[in-house]
Amino acid sequence: MLNPKTITIGDFKLEPPRYDLDSNDEILIKELLEIFSLKEITEFNKNYKLNTHHEAKERIYNISLAFRQQFSYTYRLYDIKANKLVGTIELFAPIHVHETHRSISKFSFQTGDAVRNNIWLIEYYLHPEYWRQGIMTKAVSAIIEELFNQNARCVAAVCHNKNVAGNKFLSSLKFIQMIRYKNMKDHFLWVKKIS
Repeated sequence: MLNPKTITIGDFKLEPPRYDLDSNDEILIKELLEIFSLKEITEFNKNYKLNTHHEAKERIYNISLAFRQQFSYTYRLYDIKANKLVGTIELFAPIHVHETHRSISKFSFQTGDAVRNNIWLIEYYLHPEYWRQGIMTKAVSAIIEELFNQNARCVAAVCHNKNVAGNKFLSSLKFIQMIRYKNMKDHFLWVKKIS
């Protein structure tokens, strides 16, 4: 189990997941729609596309539910000065990795499953207005450091092979590209283990 906390990075703040996120919070609904309705954000993950107010409300509900179930942990990245949501970082707990991506453990440690090996899966999304400023590098690095401080042994990521910027980003964070990941067509599996 992860013990999430608020992380401040300069003018940005990572708000940890909460049980009580309000799916009727009109500001959060609007901000999620503003980010996840953009083609640039969901180009390589169509499942995250939001088109309607109702879909954004449902996303908020699912974020809280997954946190209550300790299945996934969604951090919200805020620009403190602008007081607005600019991205999210989602961590999938080892039980999720075990149930949906069993082979990740094999490629990371050869033996054992994701729960015994404490392997987490990470996804991250940032509004294009904030790209190429080093913000997500600092935010993802802070989350990974926190995971390793709380006894995670490995963080994995899956990135589409055409997502050149995404693959460069993972490489810059010292993730190792393992394989072309057959479980998700046209994706690479990247792994970062505690050293």
